[in-house]
Amino acid sequence: GNNYHGSAKKLFLPNEVSNIKGWFDASDTSTIFHSSNLVHGWADKSGNNFDLNQTLNARKPTTGSTTLNNLNVLTFSDDRLDRTETGNWQEVFVVGKWTDGGTVFPTWVGIVNSTSTSADQTNSGQGFTLRNGGTDMVGNCWFDRFYLNGENTPANSNWLTNLSSDFILSGNSDTSVTEFGFQVGDARTGARYWRGYIAEVICFTAKLSDSDRQKIEGYLAHKWGLAGNLDENHP
Repeated sequence: GNNYHGSAKKLFLPNEVSNIKGWFDASDTSTIFHSSNLVHGWADKSGNNFDLNQTLNARKPTTGSTTLNNLNVLTFSDDRLDRTETGNWQEVFVVGKWTDGGTVFPTWVGIVNSTSTSADQTNSGQGFTLRNGGTDMVGNCWFDRFYLNGENTPANSNWLTNLSSDFILSGNSDTSVTEFGFQVGDARTGARYWRGYIAEVICFTAKLSDSDRQKIEGYLAHKWGLAGNLDENHP
């Protein structure tokens, strides 16, 4: 009636994909709970109330100091946010960047892991844990394959170089993964840590189809200014 013509467009959101468990978005500052920019809570946007928390000041990441594509991110340095419950984290996506430099990771470095009940410990099960030594590689993980900026990437790739630029990283398992707890970042008495920022984390309780995985990659790429990271043939 108003002589408008064209195609209506709808913004895709990750919670439209089945089996989403947790969605953590640092650009949505209403989901970040902090005191003087020290973050003690990160609320889940999936609708599952899968919130992450931290009680120790020495282990709290910071907010409000760094941006990606003019959007807020969380900065980690020997910090972590977690939730202690048993679950199946079968596919996980992370947007972030390692900012500590170096030629190899200084120790075992965790981006997303399982947890224990101690705020300074990590269980043996790991989602994205990078290990040091010559050919920085993914260590003991629950994933069968990894995707860096939409490309299937071997576990023995040079991960420090790969992750020292803004990245979209995902991994999935062919079978269900039963782990105790879910954590973002790492902290283990100062010996293992993620030093850099994390912009967004999304986890699912099932392996996604290739088309759904690519939808999530596209959503993250356009939102965080990383569309140029994806192959030109990416849908």
